[in-house]
Amino acid sequence: MSDALASASLLLAALALVYGAWSTSIEAAINKTFSANATIKAKEKGDIRRIRNYRALPLAISAALVFILFLPRSFQLLCVVVRCVGRDGCRYDDVSAVFLLTQCLVAGLTVHLAFQIAKLNENLK
Repeated sequence: MSDALASASLLLAALALVYGAWSTSIEAAINKTFSANATIKAKEKGDIRRIRNYRALPLAISAALVFILFLPRSFQLLCVVVRCVGRDGCRYDDVSAVFLLTQCLVAGLTVHLAFQIAKLNENLK
């Protein structure tokens, strides 16, 4: 379990690092107000499309893949928790709890990025 936790934590850290580097440009693209000039507006939309396609989408796909990769182990741990609820003799496992927390954080990042992509798509209409 500790190897899985180390791997999941490392991947979450890498995602967080890339998100931290790219989040400013993604947010700027979401909050962009367009020029009235059609030529300039087309260039601005092209910039937003590039940010969506080469930053937001790859990051969201990466986060989703990390979540999916560890989903079977998470499901297995949740089944153990459900079986233990209300029973004596079950002991708390902090490594498993931290693993599930890491998985929740990756899921949250994935959902957040999906909403950001949806906002970018709205800007492109």
